[in-house]
Amino acid sequence: MNDVNLFKRMWLRAVVEDDVPALRAALQNPLVMQYLSIRFTSSDPGREQWEWYHNQQQEGTALFLAAINTDTQAFMGVFSIYYYQVEHQQAECGYWLLPEFWGKGYATEGLTQIIDTASRHFNLHKLTAVIESDHIQSRRVLEKCSFVFEGRQREAELKLGKFISLDHYGLIF
Repeated sequence: MNDVNLFKRMWLRAVVEDDVPALRAALQNPLVMQYLSIRFTSSDPGREQWEWYHNQQQEGTALFLAAINTDTQAFMGVFSIYYYQVEHQQAECGYWLLPEFWGKGYATEGLTQIIDTASRHFNLHKLTAVIESDHIQSRRVLEKCSFVFEGRQREAELKLGKFISLDHYGLIF
C-alpha cells in the first residue's frame, strides 16, 4: 500500500521491517501495553509483532499502517485493519499510539483514515472494534468516529492475573 496522506499532522504508511526497533521500544513500554491484549512469546516483541503483521498482510486479511509525525518524521504508533472475513464482509480495527501523542486528537484522525482505507481496500459491510471496558479514551475515539456500542463481554479475558471485560463496537457501512 502506498503512503496515505492524513490531514496535516501525521501520515500513514505500511509498517515495514525497518520499523522493528520502533515497535520493540513501543511494545516494551508499560503505558503502551496497558490496554493492548498482545502477549509475546519471545524476548523480542518488536520482531514478533512485525512477523505477525507481515504474515497477516501476506494473507490479504489485514493492513497495518505506521503513523508518522509530519513535522518530525517520528514514529507515532500503528493503525490496523485485521481479521478480514470475506464471507461476512467484516473486519476488526485497532490502534495504539506512543504516550507523547495521547490526548491530542491523533487517534481520532488515524481511525478516520483507517475507516476510509478499510472501505476502499476491503469489501466491507461492517468494521468492528474491541476494547477493554475501562478504556474511556478509546471509547471516546470510537464514538467520535460513529462506532456504536454493541455489548460487553464480562470478565472475558485473563490479563496479568485479573479478568477483564471487553466492549464491542461496530460501524456499518
